[in-house]
Amino acid sequence: MRDEVLLDLARNPVKSVDRLAKIRGLPRPVESAHGSAIVDATSRAFALPNDELPVAKEPDATAEEKFRAEGLWALSQVLCAGQSMDPALVASRQDIADLARILFAQPEREDHPVLQGWRREALASLCGRSSRGEAG
Repeated sequence: MRDEVLLDLARNPVKSVDRLAKIRGLPRPVESAHGSAIVDATSRAFALPNDELPVAKEPDATAEEKFRAEGLWALSQVLCAGQSMDPALVASRQDIADLARILFAQPEREDHPVLQGWRREALASLCGRSSRGEAG
C-alpha cells in the first residue's frame, strides 16, 4: 500500500470491512483479501494505551542544523588530523551531528560520549571546553 493510503487509514480509522471501500487508493484486491485483518489491526492499534505506542522518530534536521553539524564535522576532522589521530576513532559523523544538536540546544549538557574522557581532550576546542572543564 502507498503511504497516502496508510495515512488515510490512520487519520480515518475504519471499523468495518465495508467502510474500506471509501478509502481512496486502497487496491480492491487488497481490500477483499486483507480487509478484516486491516480493520482488526486498526482497532487494536487505536486501543493501545499511550505508554505502549511506538516512539516517534526524531524529526529530520533543519538546514541550519545540518550546516552546523557539517561545520563541526569538518572541524573535528582538522583537529584530529592536527593531532595525528584517525578521526573515525574519535567520533562518527552521526556522533558529531548528535553533539551539534545537543550543544546548540543545551550548551550546559556534558553527558554525550564525545564530551567524555580522551575524546573530550581530542576535541576540546570543538566542544568549546578544555579537558579541565573550562570554557574554551
